[in-house]
Amino acid sequence: MQIFRFNEREYYIEIDEGEGSDTRMRAYSTALGGATLLNVQLLGVDPPRGFYFAAYSVEGDGRLRFRILESDKLRANESSSRELAHFVAENLGDPSLYQQPAFLCESDEK
Repeated sequence: MQIFRFNEREYYIEIDEGEGSDTRMRAYSTALGGATLLNVQLLGVDPPRGFYFAAYSVEGDGRLRFRILESDKLRANESSSRELAHFVAENLGDPSLYQQPAFLCESDEK
């Protein structure tokens, strides 16, 4: 996984799936419940899909941990943007909020 700052607000993310297949995404960050989440949209998908939400952190060994929030749980609690934000903020520590497995990526920075 490679992450690049695209502009002041957005990031470009690329995941090498092997054999010439890459997943490309755009993302921007949102502070929520003391954490910073990424709003992520797949690129090159027709028709374009909505956004996914992902949490990220840097592990003690320097690897990036990237976890996508479980969309079924979000849909069940999306009666309003405010209620969805409250639900996510209250459940950030719940492992069932995230899809499995998480992406773990080595950092190129030393």
